[in-house]
Amino acid sequence: MESNIAVVGPGDRQLEGQLRARGLSVVNWSERDLATRRTAPPPDFVMVDVRDQSQIPAAVDVFRHHHPSIPVLLLMSSLDPALILSAMRSGVKECLQSPVTDEELDAAF
Repeated sequence: MESNIAVVGPGDRQLEGQLRARGLSVVNWSERDLATRRTAPPPDFVMVDVRDQSQIPAAVDVFRHHHPSIPVLLLMSSLDPALILSAMRSGVKECLQSPVTDEELDAAF
């Protein structure tokens, strides 16, 4: 069975192609979807694109509260230590710098 990943943020065709190449079915979500979706089944993974943000969206904390076993990954423009610390406190599994390489994606999954 194919795993699925919810990608939160602006669409990125290259990234979506990289995810599909790993056998993942990609679903695009908004931050609101991340905070409010309680449908079954939830995605197997969540990737939140924070490349144009300076903080972790509050929706990440809400999602992690309701789905603590689902890994959340962040896609960042740079590996800012303050943002990484905030991500760790929110329960994010992995922080990836854009553009992400195939090797980095393989290691994250």
